[in-house]
Amino acid sequence: MKNNKLECGGFFTFACCVFAILNFSLFACAAEPWWHNPQLDWKPFTNLPATSGYSYPWSIQERSGNGTHKFFAQYLYNSNLLVAVASVTPSFIAIPTGSLNPQFGYGTSTAMVRWNNSYDELFIGSYSGIWRFDEGLGQLVNVWWWTYDQTRIVSLGNAIYGEVVSWGSQSGTHIWTPSNHVRLTNSTWSGYPPIWADPISGRYGENNYKVRVISTNFSILVNADTGGGYSLDGGLSFQAPIGIQAGVGNLYVSDFYEYSNTNVIVNTGYNAKSLFIGPLGGIMYPLNCPTNNITTFFYSPSTRLLIAGDAATTNLYYAVLPAPDEVVGPKLQIQNAIILSWSTQYSSATLESSTDLNGVWQTVTNPQVIMNNQIQVAVPTTNPKMFFRLTSP
Repeated sequence: MKNNKLECGGFFTFACCVFAILNFSLFACAAEPWWHNPQLDWKPFTNLPATSGYSYPWSIQERSGNGTHKFFAQYLYNSNLLVAVASVTPSFIAIPTGSLNPQFGYGTSTAMVRWNNSYDELFIGSYSGIWRFDEGLGQLVNVWWWTYDQTRIVSLGNAIYGEVVSWGSQSGTHIWTPSNHVRLTNSTWSGYPPIWADPISGRYGENNYKVRVISTNFSILVNADTGGGYSLDGGLSFQAPIGIQAGVGNLYVSDFYEYSNTNVIVNTGYNAKSLFIGPLGGIMYPLNCPTNNITTFFYSPSTRLLIAGDAATTNLYYAVLPAPDEVVGPKLQIQNAIILSWSTQYSSATLESSTDLNGVWQTVTNPQVIMNNQIQVAVPTTNPKMFFRLTSP
């Protein structure tokens, strides 16, 4: 060994060591959430049947807890009920509610409730009380019978909160469980006051609130009144605004779905552009749905399928949203790397690597750059043991 080089058979080998292992912490300034410039592939949604010209919306629910992920589509104020396995292209199967349950009448509302099973089941409020869809029987089973006027329901998780809209003996609000029924208020009909319930906090009432359950212990509550706000702790102290349309002002929200954490998809129901996405309380961006008259509105967290449109089936559209972590612009990946360098006077030398020093050496082909009369190469650390050498004829 002389002057740190070993002469061998017309080649010399430098004793080369690892100079540095660096963790790069760089700012990916060009990366933005995909919804800052949404480029969705909207298409007509034709998987639901024609509705004979009726102008009522579809109420679509997803079972996302225990049990098979399924979509349940009920054509409100009609008897059409369809079921599909959750998918970006769901294949709905019609349930013959009219022939199996001729007394069912028309559905007015739907709710997913954990009743006698370990998974959520579909319940329908109707003009004939409350019905449960029995998946084993493939038909509706009556839970509470009432034919004087419509019953509207929402889910309390393992119970149903609902309201009978009429002047009859059962008018007012109720709670139903598998073993009990409690009539809470006795009120005469005065229009169609909205009802709400939060399965996480256990709160409920007659207010224009919308609730989305995010996990077993977390929900988002939105006050859908004009100028309303949102709550993330299950309380009734709201933060405002729900969201801001850039250059326009605060957004009024008629309904919403959770997209990721506190990023939401909202339906304004009245804007020139109706669907928006963004963080609660922050700037929201339009999703550019082909129609702005949106009464049917559904988003599936498990498949990222978004369905929106007016009551006519021919005016329903769908898009599959990108994953929450997708970005606009180049994606900067941060890696651990070894930086190797040697003098430019040895520019003809070849950098080689090995993982075992047993005579197997591979040429390193990573790009080389010259800085301050040094040739530099960055090599990702793909192995806990890495050896390098320079060889030259």
